[in-house]
Amino acid sequence: MTLDCCYIFKIDPTTGQTEKIARYEKDYTITLQPGARVSALTDVEAMINGKRYDWDDLLKGVPFDYLPEKFDAEITGFTPSKKRETFPLKMNLKEPSTLPGESEDDRDE
Repeated sequence: MTLDCCYIFKIDPTTGQTEKIARYEKDYTITLQPGARVSALTDVEAMINGKRYDWDDLLKGVPFDYLPEKFDAEITGFTPSKKRETFPLKMNLKEPSTLPGESEDDRDE
């Protein structure tokens, strides 16, 4: 497995020979869906894991080649009354247990 690809191999236990049977490109899209308080902010600055992102791009979805273990976001902007507010978000992220089109039963094979 690389940062953005997952390979599945069939291994013959008697000979040790391998055969690549599938390759999945693993990309992720982070999309923010702000609530009413965050949506009301103006002059919004968004940071994810220390990197600045364009607010409009985050609302549409920003692609990531890999899924970070931790998600540390901070949204800062001004309320309608011109008060500066910051909304932090911290999450531990986990790889999905199955690949697209795969069921839990398929993993036991």
